[in-house]
Amino acid sequence: MRAIHILRKRDPRFFSLESVFEHVRQGWSLGATPEVWELPKPGFSLWNCVFLWLKARRAPGDTVFHVTGDALYAVFGLPRRRTTLTVHDCVFVRQRYGVRRWLILTLTLDWPVRYCRRVTAISDKTKLEIIRLTGCAPRRIVVIPNPISPHIRYLPAHFHTPCPRLLFMGITPNKNLPRVIQALEGLNVHLTVIGRLDESQSQLLKMAGFPYENIHGLSAEEVAHQYTSCDVVLLPSLYEGFGLPVVEGFQAGRPVVTSHLSPMSDIAGDAACLVDPEDIGSIRAGILRVCSDSQYREELVQKGLTKALQYQPAVIAKAYASHYQALLQEAG
Repeated sequence: MRAIHILRKRDPRFFSLESVFEHVRQGWSLGATPEVWELPKPGFSLWNCVFLWLKARRAPGDTVFHVTGDALYAVFGLPRRRTTLTVHDCVFVRQRYGVRRWLILTLTLDWPVRYCRRVTAISDKTKLEIIRLTGCAPRRIVVIPNPISPHIRYLPAHFHTPCPRLLFMGITPNKNLPRVIQALEGLNVHLTVIGRLDESQSQLLKMAGFPYENIHGLSAEEVAHQYTSCDVVLLPSLYEGFGLPVVEGFQAGRPVVTSHLSPMSDIAGDAACLVDPEDIGSIRAGILRVCSDSQYREELVQKGLTKALQYQPAVIAKAYASHYQALLQEAG
């Protein structure tokens, strides 16, 4: 069996999707590691489909083609019976309205999902969204979560009780940074925000009165260092396709405060402090509990380390290899 990962045109501003499948390939141990084809054009382009059609027609008959996300329409340039795609989330549909929403839904989700014999989703929540938006039969969708970066390793550390160091990943609206800032007002904490802040976010942080730093453009090793340098990982997000910082915090051995919403709550279970992301008081209470109760912190850390075993690259790579084999068997 030969597998090919098809990635969108690289953009230095967005790289999380590429990192996910790089980690899958790093964990690969069953046969040849999947190859990578990068699309020649960014965004929606018919040339991307033509490019894939020209390349795919020369591939052996036991080749599985996997569009790994974002440019889902690219499946139309590939052999239908041996092509799969991964949907990470459906936020690109949720953010549109009217005719534009219908076009985006039809061309970049509904038709691609209908075209493929099998589809993967990174969480049960994303699977349910695909079913709701496209009417896809549940049996055609396999849930395969994202892997943890191999750069992130467990490192025990002393908790900075006088001024805990909190790590916040991401600055997009769904990450819920304004409410987190309000929840932290008056607390003796240090906040590190990963991602380029806009002017309004910077102003909110300056007015909040607690020390903070903003870092962006980090390498995978530098991101891993941020996890092991913090005391608590914060992800009280309003919407995620998966919520990778939750399991990355588990892997680093840090207590995690996250939303009681799916998929974060599904992934975390009782291994994280779950809060209402729309309630500033709930976010504040969760952070205070984790920072003040050492026994509770240790319980979360130990449960998180156990949870992290499910998301190792080798485990996720094995799941994709089984998915590809099943696709080939169905294709005959």
